[in-house]
Amino acid sequence: MDGFRRRHGLHAIEAAVALLFAMLATLALTTGSAWAAGASMSKTATELTDDNRTKITLSIPSEEEQLDTMVVFVLDKSSFSDTKDKALEMLDALKARADATGANIKVGVIEFNRTAHPSEVLDLTTQYDQVKDLFTKQTSGGTNMHAGLLAAKEMLAGNADISDNRKYMVLVSDGSTYLYCPDGDYTKCSSRAYAPTEVMGGYAIGGYYDTAYYQPSLAEHGNIPVPTTTDAASWEAYLNDVAARDAASNGAQYDFAWKYYDEDWPHNLDLAKQTYISMVEKIAEQYPDPAGADKPAYEAALAKTASNTDMSRLYCNRVYQELAAKYNTFAVGAPTLNPDGANDVKFVQYLNGGASASFDQIENEILYAVGAGSRIDDYMGVDFDFVNDPDSMQVKVGDETLAAEKTAENEYGFGKTASGYRYLLSYVPGEDEHFTFTMNEPVTNFARVQLVYEEKLVNVPTEPGDYTFETNAKAVLHPMDSAGTMGPDREFEKPTVNLTVKAVKPGPDPTPTPDPEQKPTPATKTPVASSVKGGALPKTGDTLPVGILGLIAVGSAAAIGTAVRHRRSSER
Repeated sequence: MDGFRRRHGLHAIEAAVALLFAMLATLALTTGSAWAAGASMSKTATELTDDNRTKITLSIPSEEEQLDTMVVFVLDKSSFSDTKDKALEMLDALKARADATGANIKVGVIEFNRTAHPSEVLDLTTQYDQVKDLFTKQTSGGTNMHAGLLAAKEMLAGNADISDNRKYMVLVSDGSTYLYCPDGDYTKCSSRAYAPTEVMGGYAIGGYYDTAYYQPSLAEHGNIPVPTTTDAASWEAYLNDVAARDAASNGAQYDFAWKYYDEDWPHNLDLAKQTYISMVEKIAEQYPDPAGADKPAYEAALAKTASNTDMSRLYCNRVYQELAAKYNTFAVGAPTLNPDGANDVKFVQYLNGGASASFDQIENEILYAVGAGSRIDDYMGVDFDFVNDPDSMQVKVGDETLAAEKTAENEYGFGKTASGYRYLLSYVPGEDEHFTFTMNEPVTNFARVQLVYEEKLVNVPTEPGDYTFETNAKAVLHPMDSAGTMGPDREFEKPTVNLTVKAVKPGPDPTPTPDPEQKPTPATKTPVASSVKGGALPKTGDTLPVGILGLIAVGSAAAIGTAVRHRRSSER
């Protein structure tokens, strides 16, 4: 009884841990939606003019981004036929847009059966017939979704000249996958099996129905079963349990190269035995009496294994989540041709976030950066004022320029239509100075939309030095998708402008103009400088003391007398 409690206590702990991982994985899946990457966008400002103006440009997609697009289809040819027409309709729409705008759209097609078969990357406009041929080609013989996803990963990474946020991967499958590529080579496939050796003569060992001999993903074995819903938490709990079982049983030892179609395996028992290891037989070898005394240990060891279908889903999920974290990914659930695989499509729907993608949805996501109704709120920087003049603003759509028309006080329209304007700008002056730019038509990924307007620096510094100013306090995109669903707000970068205030250098001192030579006037006397220390020179209007006047008089008389005597002596 204690052993029973301990075992079930461990199961409870394992389940709790798995649930925790599932919650984290669900959060990651939720935040990793199509809105996570979003349209690229940019905001730039020109340097200040002589009258301290700057021209600002808001761009969607980004002004720096090349408007090239890549779409990679990963097709399960065992179930693709019923969805082929919808896929081709989507390609027709993309081609029409490319023809109209000159956009560069690259297409890759990867079909998978037991391995993956990638095409070359084709130009949708000039090589459309080749693309269509790839969609109509039929192959069969095994299902290895993991191989297809690995090939898509390689193809997307190999085209580095296209931005990751403009790359799309579309998976089409019924979800009935049972092969995988443990070493990452999509040209080889592996499986594992529970079927005993005696059935190998006429049975696809490690195939879709191998779990008829033993299915560990059943509640009776204490494991988390394959979900029958699209609930993300349930799928993450199951996949974490598969990973734990595979690690506990060292599952790699049971993998073998799957050659059922390649080597005419059902009719070559000796060849099969060279590569095939049954998990049931392999585990039984470890117990002398697997049906008797060793039965509990044998069954416990067998229960902690993962089947080929378990492992295929685990490998697929890992690669799909890698792709979803970097590119735009979609999973389309195809009708199954397998009467026993009706539940398998739930895995495809789980990969897509809980519901199968439609080709109409994918087409809109590829065509449009943001939908009609999206808007931008742009707040002026503290040192700037918006130039509220229709001649200072315009909207560019690709090569088309739309002039501003004043529709009301502080209201402007761009591109008049029968029902209004394609774009609107509403300006709010004052302390909270800003404007709202509303896009009344979708912004495509193949024709950049740009709002160009001007600001004026009003707080101009006077102290010498180098200054850098942010032109805006913030600018926020409120995106809406083609279905009318608002996405998370996204802020533009804040552009800056520079200003240098130079110090004013004083000019050289001017050379004073000399006064004309003054000829002495006979009645005028040259004043005598004072030799009194510490005293101020008298100013005009001061009265001299009587004693000083007496000394001056005596000195003057003596000087005159000396001069007279000198003259007379010289006359002699």
